[in-house]
Amino acid sequence: MSSDFFPVGVEGDHHGSMLRVPIAAEFCEPMITFWQTLFGGSFAEIRPIMSGDEEAVQRDLFWSIWSDDRPQATCHLTIDRRRPILGGLGEVATASESRGRGFASDLCLRAKETFLAQGGKALFLGTVNPAAQRVYQRLGWQLIPGSQVMVLLSEHASPEAFFNDYFQPRGVPEGVTPIDIAVLDASERVAMIPLILYPHVERLLDANLNLYSTPSIAQKSCMGLYGKYSQVFSHNRGIGFAAHEIAGRTIGLATVQLNDADGARIDGFVHPHFHRAWDMLIRVCVSWCVSHHRRCEVEVARCDAEKLTRFEDLGFRITPPQAASDKSSVHNTSPEQDRIVLTLEESEWPLSPDL
Repeated sequence: MSSDFFPVGVEGDHHGSMLRVPIAAEFCEPMITFWQTLFGGSFAEIRPIMSGDEEAVQRDLFWSIWSDDRPQATCHLTIDRRRPILGGLGEVATASESRGRGFASDLCLRAKETFLAQGGKALFLGTVNPAAQRVYQRLGWQLIPGSQVMVLLSEHASPEAFFNDYFQPRGVPEGVTPIDIAVLDASERVAMIPLILYPHVERLLDANLNLYSTPSIAQKSCMGLYGKYSQVFSHNRGIGFAAHEIAGRTIGLATVQLNDADGARIDGFVHPHFHRAWDMLIRVCVSWCVSHHRRCEVEVARCDAEKLTRFEDLGFRITPPQAASDKSSVHNTSPEQDRIVLTLEESEWPLSPDL
């Protein structure tokens, strides 16, 4: 490759070239090495994305600037196919020798323009770098309270306004809203972000992931959230489920994680406008455990009294020697210590024949 080379077969100019998946290995592998060198850790999970394995559920576009056979700057736009108003930005990186030249800003601007041009309304990204946050703010992104995630909004003045509007039941009463439960897969990579970033009153959203609500513990992850879920059920060690309402919005998530014996831990949460989805998700989780001959347990934050009661209503019981009277003790212990375990025997479960 020559200096300032742009890959053959894509349009490119001095602002950077756009690559659509599937991306040839001669470009894919140098980019993965580039990210691993800059950020540390493994980027192996992005290889199937760049190969086009998730093309049916999301649209992935990569921008890059190259020099002397090496990437100098990159960014990656993911657009949800079920809800194309949602997108995520990741792999924003600049080589140390090319910093200060505005490369990453140019690429992010290209991604932003592409997203908005196709009708996008909320483009999420995560960053723990204060300097990067300032750059994104200049480009139009806003910091979501209780997180290190930012969002670019095309129609709403603030993240709070977006969340309130996005999850409105749209005139259909909550009790009759059609809800679909599906096995959790890569189609949730972007779709789950608004649900997780929403400021839930519930403290511990999912004990299997140590996932807390943003008012409790600042959420640092964005495009990496799906990876946290996939780790829970990798190597046949569990399964995840997602709840969708009629418009395709993800309104609930649940997980089952197997232990080394004959048990499984389940947990899940939903948006507060769709309480019925929680019952459906938990019932599906328990039915899955029963069909796989696994005993169920749950781990709930003591302060989440309503969630604790709902599990008890389904037949879960606090495991001795924990005291039921301790349910409301909350605020003076760390979230990790402030949990209570409940178990469910198969004979106690009122299985519904339609699950």
